[in-house]
Amino acid sequence: LPGTPFLYYGEEIGMADTAIPEARLRDPSRFLWEGRDPERTPMQWDASAQRGFSTAEPWLPFGPAAINVASQLSDRNSLLALYRRAIQARKREPALHAGDETVIGDDPDVFVVMRRHPAGRGIVVAVNTATAPKALPMSVIGGEVLLCSDRRLEGVRIRGAFALPALGAVWIAL
Repeated sequence: LPGTPFLYYGEEIGMADTAIPEARLRDPSRFLWEGRDPERTPMQWDASAQRGFSTAEPWLPFGPAAINVASQLSDRNSLLALYRRAIQARKREPALHAGDETVIGDDPDVFVVMRRHPAGRGIVVAVNTATAPKALPMSVIGGEVLLCSDRRLEGVRIRGAFALPALGAVWIAL
């Protein structure tokens, strides 16, 4: 959609909220539900005890050590790699950062937007929120998969029906 995209640190590697023991809570607004601390844990750069963040004890505890930048840097199928490909594609494709958009389809589980810009090709962005594959609307009948949460589908030419992966997303260049 139009606007400035932003990433909250850790999102690009799949960091999840971390359970914070009550004695370690730091959020001054914690009297409101659980507060913001579970999503404000330190960035995990590697799997070391201090996660490459600091040599000192951080203000909040770390999440699981397996989720870190170093483990994803060389993995072409990692979430970090997907984010990097998305950022590169957005820079290359005028329709992804400017232009008009049209919502397509009526399936409540599948959000589909067609982006168009006069200086570039059209791009269809589709997100499947269902836990099963879903078909794209028939108005999306052709193009090349530019980016997909299932990397094996990138570069595939679409001619007709296309099954969007469960809980997946795809960008199709028209």
